Amino acid sequence: AVTNWRYFFTEYARGRRLCNGGAGRRILVNCGGLVCVSYETHLRRFPGTMLTDMLTREGGQLTTKNYVFFDRHPFACVEILNAYRDGYVAHQPPHITPEVWQNELAYFRFDESTVKIEGLDMAFGNLEGDNDEDPLVHELFSEEKGKPQDGTLRLQFWKIFEDPKSSWLAWAASTLSLSAVVVSVTIVLVETIPDVEADLAAIHVLDQIDFSIVVYFTFEYFSRLLLTTEKLVFVCRTLNIIDLISIIPTWVSLGVKEFSWGSLLRVLRVLRVFKLARHSGGLQVLAETAIAARNELFQVFFCFSILVILFAAVVYYTEEQDPIEPHFQSIPHSMWWAVITLCTIGYGDMVPNTGLGQAVGAMACVSGVVMVALPISVISSTFTAKFQEHTERKKLLEAQAARVKDTKARDQRESQKSMDSQNEGTGTFVRKLQSAWVRRSSKTSSKLVGGRTGARAPTTGNAGNASQSLDMVWSGEAENHENVGGSINVFQRALSVGAAARTDAENARRSSLGDGG
Repeated sequence: AVTNWRYFFTEYARGRRLCNGGAGRRILVNCGGLVCVSYETHLRRFPGTMLTDMLTREGGQLTTKNYVFFDRHPFACVEILNAYRDGYVAHQPPHITPEVWQNELAYFRFDESTVKIEGLDMAFGNLEGDNDEDPLVHELFSEEKGKPQDGTLRLQFWKIFEDPKSSWLAWAASTLSLSAVVVSVTIVLVETIPDVEADLAAIHVLDQIDFSIVVYFTFEYFSRLLLTTEKLVFVCRTLNIIDLISIIPTWVSLGVKEFSWGSLLRVLRVLRVFKLARHSGGLQVLAETAIAARNELFQVFFCFSILVILFAAVVYYTEEQDPIEPHFQSIPHSMWWAVITLCTIGYGDMVPNTGLGQAVGAMACVSGVVMVALPISVISSTFTAKFQEHTERKKLLEAQAARVKDTKARDQRESQKSMDSQNEGTGTFVRKLQSAWVRRSSKTSSKLVGGRTGARAPTTGNAGNASQSLDMVWSGEAENHENVGGSINVFQRALSVGAAARTDAENARRSSLGDGG
């Protein structure tokens, strides 16, 4: 009967799929009070997702029904059905926030689809698959390329140095690195003060502190190098090159006491300030803004260079015959004045004295104001867009972490529930087995003694012993088993106890017959 009903529903569903011009049944999806209509053919597009499984899996909610309700975001349901119909997922619907859109995609199990869905990587904020990200930005700040495989001890150590939000130990390591950078830069600045420079004891203490910090930076650099899977990419990354250059001077100065470029090597220690970019989101946004607006900035620099050359040449020829004090000795000398004037700084070390030269200086001031004002709007809009993108990326990462945490908690609950149900089923099975064998042992003993009163007492005792043995099996072993394999062992022990009971009953019967014969 079950087979016939399944066949009937299968043929019925097949006939319904052929309706509506081959598009199949009309499916009504009520999501948060908004009812959307789609066709079965569209909803079968992505196997592994929720709506497709409702149609294709045995006992699915949509195998025999045309209506389903979800208490979810209503506008997200429209985009979900559009994805089923069009075959690709929208990157970011304008009326849905990124974290809500990701949660809805995860709820409808788009990430578990057995076929590739176009646009899903971008919708989930997958930075590795985001083709819109600038490669220079990815090269500067992305550490995901050298990330070890999931579930390994190497990954846990990698997160300590690369992902400060992964654990409290990673946060402590990040805080220690940031504090070391601040102290190191402070030492570089303080040791140039004349009073401190004259105090040899203070200089010795500062050198010892700086050496300890360099040892920590060296340990951090080579630890990250050993943990990454892409060592060549790690070494060639810009920030890592700066990290290496900032620790080289100390080790070189230890190996070579007198070095002609010692001052230059000490100046390179100031580059440690760039290590702050790894810990500061604001500095990363500024760097991303400069990289994104590099074409506009290059055009501004090109126009600025033309104005510098133009005003330097004009002011040189107008002030060439200055009888008072010839400041403008050549065009390259005049370029310094042009740069200072166009930037509206005006140090006053070089000034035109003739009326025509002063007119040229006034024109340079006005041109400088216009030149500085023009790119501000472009850079401001780029900065706003990058800051918003950085904020959204941060929210997406937090939403992904929350989803992973919820998924792990749900899997643990389901595993515990399945284990509890198995334990309950095992206990019921063993209790039924115990009762059945006690009854069977009692009946077997009664039949074997053939109604003889003299032999019935020991047989009953044997049945009681069998029951007690089964109780011992149950109390000693069955409660400790948590799966069906344990139940099989208990079943085998019960068979042994039952066989022993039958053997005792048979021996009692033979002895009673011998006494009466």
